[in-house]
Amino acid sequence: MSYNVLVIPEDFTKDEHILLPLIRRVLGDAGKPNAAVLVCRDPNFQGIGGALDYQRIKDEVVLRYPMVDLFVLFVDNDAKPGREESVTGLVGRIQSDLRGRLKNNS
Repeated sequence: MSYNVLVIPEDFTKDEHILLPLIRRVLGDAGKPNAAVLVCRDPNFQGIGGALDYQRIKDEVVLRYPMVDLFVLFVDNDAKPGREESVTGLVGRIQSDLRGRLKNNS
């Protein structure tokens, strides 16, 4: 059985060449050496604002790629106050949506 991973960078044009081998290595070390890892190119968020937009992540990524087993969101912290809380809040909302979808499909 395959394991599909979608890496969601804030701007793939700048980040994919670092993130793809990094995630492949981490997954290999975690026991998933044959995981299919892709970097999300569509949509290209082109910055932190788009990558942290709940509605865009939900509609343009999570709902668009239902075959994905693991979504990995990468954004720069940039030492901005509140950035970590923003990411944590977004992840919590998406996780809640996915759990609800799984319950409704059972």
